Formats: sequence, structure tokens, C-alpha cells
Amino acid sequence: MLKKDFKDINDPSNFIKSSVRNSKFETTVAVIKTVLKDLNEINKIVNAASFGTAIYTQAEDVLKNVASIASQADKGTLNLKQVELMTISITELAQLIAKTKATNPLISDELVTSLDRTVDDANTALKLTILTLE
Repeated sequence: MLKKDFKDINDPSNFIKSSVRNSKFETTVAVIKTVLKDLNEINKIVNAASFGTAIYTQAEDVLKNVASIASQADKGTLNLKQVELMTISITELAQLIAKTKATNPLISDELVTSLDRTVDDANTALKLTILTLE
């Protein structure tokens, strides 16, 4: 886990390192929040079209987990394992919806496209988390 901290703000070498880390951290948090926003929009579509199905249940679980990660990141904590699991769960949701769309053309192209973008954003969040924790 990474916690934002400034050990000695009067020491220029610590400040520079902390400032760079802080910038990376804030960028990472912003991308995680983008993932959360994307998932909120996706869940609106899923909720309207697939209430009570496996897709609905999985989408709700993913949204809750990402909301928790975003909340922790807002408080200054990033956990690499959680961000990895977030990325995996979003990818699995996208695969489930793509597989279902193959047999159910009523699933919207917008949903598939939105999920593809969210998977890209989640992968970006994971890469940024790794860079932030270096």
C-alpha cells in the first residue's frame, strides 16, 4: 500500500520526490475515478436491460468494488492487488457481455463500446498504480 506522505517538507530532495509521487498519485486517482464514472454509466444500461441476471449481479459487484477502491484512493491509499483485481473483474464483465451479445443481439453496441473503453481505463489505472508505487 502507498500512503501519501511528506516526510520533511523542508528537505528539498524529499519534497521533489514527494511532489513527483504526489503528481503520479493524483493522476492515478483521477483515472480510477474515470473508471468508476464509466461503470456508473454502464450499470444504468445494464440495470435497464438486464435486471436480475448474471450480468446485472456481476456489474453491481464490480461497481461496488471500484467504488471502494476509489474511496480508498481519495483518502490517500492505493493497493496494487486491489487495482489488479479491479482490472480483472472489469475485463471479465466485458467478456461476459461480449459473449452474451453473440447470442443476444438486443445487447446494445453502446454497452460493449463503453465496456471496452472502461477496460482500457482500468488497464491505464493499473499501469499508473505500478508507476506510482515504484
